[in-house]
Amino acid sequence: MSDERPASSRRGYGFWVRVLGVLALFVWNCLNVARQGVEHWWAAIVNNGNLQIVWDRGERPPGVSIQANTEDGNGVGFDPDEKVSLAAGRYAIKVMQFDRQLPVTLLSPAGEEIHYAQVARFRTETVRIKSTPTNLVFSGVYDLVADGLGRPKSSSRRLHRVYQGFHQNGTMLWFYDTNTFLILRASDGTWTEVQGAPYPKDPCLYNLDCVDARVHPHPPKGMHTSVGGGYQVWNAFKMDLGWMTGYCIYWDAVIREDFERGFLIGPLRAAPFGETSVGFGLFSDKGRNLWRQPTLFGVKPAECKAGN
Repeated sequence: MSDERPASSRRGYGFWVRVLGVLALFVWNCLNVARQGVEHWWAAIVNNGNLQIVWDRGERPPGVSIQANTEDGNGVGFDPDEKVSLAAGRYAIKVMQFDRQLPVTLLSPAGEEIHYAQVARFRTETVRIKSTPTNLVFSGVYDLVADGLGRPKSSSRRLHRVYQGFHQNGTMLWFYDTNTFLILRASDGTWTEVQGAPYPKDPCLYNLDCVDARVHPHPPKGMHTSVGGGYQVWNAFKMDLGWMTGYCIYWDAVIREDFERGFLIGPLRAAPFGETSVGFGLFSDKGRNLWRQPTLFGVKPAECKAGN
């Protein structure tokens, strides 16, 4: 039996969806032509490509927007993950959070670090962004501690004076600006912050031979107690730290940068007289204070001084 329904009835739902789609595209093009002018509209079709900026890892911070600027200063703003149509060319990318620029690194689709986004005609360029420290000293090691520290929180700053005591089983740090000590235990990778007491007036505490003679039993040959204000702190934590093998005082040479869950400091030294430069990443995770000590390759360690 033949189907005697009108042809329009037999075409079905899919046919009319396609018709509506063609009409919608036609109307959209007409509106663009009216708004932009025929020449500009045609140039956009022929010369444009697409750019998409996506977050590389973890949860995207709130209030983030993207600015893509050409070499002559013209640009466009858009949201992360949004695909925008841009004229083919090279674009400098800024990632803003509310009214401040975030420190980020741009990554190509292959995972290589890039400095610009290159938009090509008829193609979509996808660029990934990841958080990075504001100070280049830490750029090579941030990935090693990013899971603990989180994203950068503020710009880096230089510390006026820092004391580093090298011990058998860890490290003691002291910061002049806050008069606080940090006890870094090598045994379990934890740390404790201790508020320092007022500067001791006893001159003996600033002389290694004098303060060593006070301790019973005396330190083994080549070993010492802590000096200055660190002497009392060491007495409280000597079972954790062990004897001191040496110390350094750094003047205006150590950088600190704060992150969501902790901070990075460096460049410090791996040993009193070595030339290996290290950083310390300290953070809190599930109620525990943890630290890591990545090597800062290619970075000269701060100059070690032995006096205040």
